[in-house]
Formats: sequence, structure tokens, C-alpha cells
Amino acid sequence: MRHLEYNEARFAKVLQHLHQHYPHDIDLARLADIACLSPYHWHRLYRAVLGETIYETLKRIRLHHAARLLLDSHKPLPDIARACGYGGNAQSFARIFRDAYGMSPQDYRARGGVPYPALPPEHTTATYPVKIRDIAALPVVALPHHGDYMSIGASFSQLETLLTLRGHLPAPQARYFGIYYDDPAGCPTAQLRAAAAVALGGADATPPLQTLTLAAGRYAVLEHRGAYAELHRAYDWLYRDWLLNSPYQLADAPCLEEYLNDWQQVPPQELRTNIYLPLI
Repeated sequence: MRHLEYNEARFAKVLQHLHQHYPHDIDLARLADIACLSPYHWHRLYRAVLGETIYETLKRIRLHHAARLLLDSHKPLPDIARACGYGGNAQSFARIFRDAYGMSPQDYRARGGVPYPALPPEHTTATYPVKIRDIAALPVVALPHHGDYMSIGASFSQLETLLTLRGHLPAPQARYFGIYYDDPAGCPTAQLRAAAAVALGGADATPPLQTLTLAAGRYAVLEHRGAYAELHRAYDWLYRDWLLNSPYQLADAPCLEEYLNDWQQVPPQELRTNIYLPLI
């Protein structure tokens, strides 16, 4: 079975689960188990294969069932909202329905329905250099970060301050890494987990710092040049265009970013970042 078809078969099971349980909140870890994929990567791969987030899929499924109930039953809107996972909030349901169908649920029912608009996902035509590297395990000193990934700079500043006060920085051999455990498109911002990390060798890792080990193994390494705010495009391309056309499978380890120059010393367009995608 081709790599793309293999992943499509996995996600068919996820879609079946969503169709059976669409009124309920989704459990991302449970869906990763259903897909038999690493929780670190499954949602990025899902977006690459299906062209939308799991939440967009769930919304589409819920609205599909809501539209059917509008046409095939006389249930009031609060009952339909409750049956389709909107908790009986008719106003919220009506707003979401209007955004998707271009008319209110009442108008949809009165007119006998309209075709659901199928919008193609946005794709980038950019390409990036990718190298396959076998990397040894690398101990790092890290500071956990929770919340918006675009705010991890504050965690790096705190990490650098603590290591400077402890006499470990500045150090010419230091390498800076971001460890990212979640897909920001598939996880609420407040629940995102990451770590700001630096490889130094022998640094004091007493709290709030901790010692972590970047996993040894094979990685696809993509070099990105440009602003950190544009990194999501490189991730999308790496999962959708490169991985799905490669012979590799994903390892059960998080993605890494290595920051090759200092954002305080170069303009955004000159920033260089290596994205490490773990492979088996």
C-alpha cells in the first residue's frame, strides 16, 4: 500500500469514530490511538492528508447532521443544537450554521436546503531543502513553556537569564532548541506544551530548569529562512508534500526546532531555523 493510501486508511477509522460520536467533545489522545499514530504528529499528518483540522472536520460533520435534522424533522433549534454537539445553545449554533451555509437555520429549513459549499484547502507552492540525518542523543537544559508558541521567546529569555546567573552563559558552543509537543492547529492555545532548551553540557538544571534528552535517531531536517511567524508554512509543506511522498514513517517523538542565529541580531527575513521531524 502506498504511503498516502496507508495514512488515508488510518484516518478513515478516525472519521468513522467522529461520525459515530459527533455530539460529544473529542479526545485528541484517543483519536491518535484510533489512527495508530504518535500523539506528537498525528494531527499534523491528518491535516496534511485531509486538508483540514480535526475541529473543522467535526464542525462539518455536526453541520451535516444538523442540516439533515432541519429538513427531516420539526425539532426546534435548541434541540437540534443539543443533538449535534452545541449544548443547546441555539444562538451559537445559528451563527456557525450561517457562516457555513450562508443563511440562517430557519431559512435553510424554509427553502429546503442548499448545497454545502466545498472550499479547497489553501496550499503553498513553496519548497524547502530537506536532509536526512542520523543524530546522537543530546542532553539539554530546558524550561517548560505552556501556551502560545509564538510567546516562547519569553521562556527563552528566562532560560538565558537563569543560565547566565549560574555562570553557564554566554557559551560559544551553546545550541538553542525548541521542543514542541502539540500541533497548534489541533490544540487549544492555553493547552499547548513546549520547552525552551539549550545544549551546553554539564549545566546546572535545578528548578525551574530541568534536564531533557533530545532523542537519538533519524530525522528529516528542513532548513527554513525567514520570520518565525512563517514557520507554520514549512511544517505544512513538510508533512503534506514531503513526508507523504517519502518512504518514511513518523517516530513517536516530538518535533524540534534549532535556532541557528539570534533574532535580536538579524532581521526577520534572515532568521535560520532547522525543523527536525523524527522518523523511523
